[in-house]
Amino acid sequence: DNYIFELVLKIIGQYETLPETQLRYLLQIQTALSFEAPEADFFIPRHLHRQLIEILHKQRMVPPLPSGRHLEISNILAWNRIPHKNEYELYGYSLDCALPQKKLALELDNHNLHFVHGTEELLGNCALRERILINAGWTIVHIPVEVVSYFLKHPRDLLDLIDQALRTAGSIFLNAADLPGQDQADPGRSVLNS
Repeated sequence: DNYIFELVLKIIGQYETLPETQLRYLLQIQTALSFEAPEADFFIPRHLHRQLIEILHKQRMVPPLPSGRHLEISNILAWNRIPHKNEYELYGYSLDCALPQKKLALELDNHNLHFVHGTEELLGNCALRERILINAGWTIVHIPVEVVSYFLKHPRDLLDLIDQALRTAGSIFLNAADLPGQDQADPGRSVLNS
């Protein structure tokens, strides 16, 4: 039944009193099902979806503060007059840094938090978010947090990476090993055009 979410919410109590994380999970479940299994016809009714969004906005009067590394990337973009949003909310997920008008997300990844241990495979929820965003036409650039200091010294390389991403569909995973060492870097050479 299309109203299963309403029934579940009635059983567990008023959805107005649910914590933000549970409301966010409901939106993520609905989004995942709509992209991954549209034939299931299992969705949050439109009126409840609007109410969930409104409740999330009320509960989150102040958006989450970006980390220092996110702010450093944001500053590079701002210095270069690239319109962007930090902690951009989309489909119940928060994107680290987004260029919404271009459907481009910059995700700063801590390998221990986003990837299966010892691999380059995204963890389940991260992989699901990735598929949802790609299906919605977004391009995601994954930047290891340890690379941010490189981009502070070589902002042109970040701009080149964004330019490359705008011509690419899907995901780009930047590998720290591909970047030249700070002492060996040629200031005129772009890491992406080498």
